[in-house]
Amino acid sequence: SALLHELLAERKMGQSYAETLYYAGLNSESLRELDVTSLSERYYESCVRHSPRTETARHCYLRLEAMMISDYSHYDSMPLPAEVRKRLDELKRTAEPNESSWFD
Repeated sequence: SALLHELLAERKMGQSYAETLYYAGLNSESLRELDVTSLSERYYESCVRHSPRTETARHCYLRLEAMMISDYSHYDSMPLPAEVRKRLDELKRTAEPNESSWFD
């Protein structure tokens, strides 16, 4: 975790920065019970926005979507609220490559 945060602090933009955000999200997700701020969600969203239309953005989006679905399924199979679904749809469009749909 400390190493990932050191890399993020360097702010070396590019594909490696997006990958660092992805791994920071995975790390934060593994500590989720201790994280009241949903930091992993922020890492994944930042990853998608930093490196749109890439394989890394795809991984980040899919982790984020799975987390959100999991969060709401704990509440007696509650569907995602409209504002959450809207946010996910926008991020999906940001992550998705123009020429193909690897989400299908």
